[in-house]
Amino acid sequence: MYSTPAGTLYHNRIAEHYGITYQFALPYIEKEEWYRTIDDIGLFVVFQGYPYGLNTGDVFNQYSYAGARIRKTRCYYITKEADGKRYYHKATCSKVTNKDYPYYNKKDCALEGAYPCPECNP
Repeated sequence: MYSTPAGTLYHNRIAEHYGITYQFALPYIEKEEWYRTIDDIGLFVVFQGYPYGLNTGDVFNQYSYAGARIRKTRCYYITKEADGKRYYHKATCSKVTNKDYPYYNKKDCALEGAYPCPECNP
């Protein structure tokens, strides 16, 4: 790898010197597949433009991605009361009936317009 002490890479200059050109493009990946890498911890690697074959102009392109979901031990759930007010609760609160949508901090609950439950006092 060629770089200056400041870390500026010279890959493009080297490619230009040897007459190498390549158009970089991100691969098309379905939204659901991206969610694992964007919303949680993820790794995305792109390897593009490696020439192979003698004077064929063919290049090897490959990508790989992986995602991991971190399960947090402290989570809150939001309920909506009959009067329209929203409250966030501890997971053990008896008022929680649906645990499909967890929130992992109180700030996110507040951003959803929810107040702390007066019974479980999260």
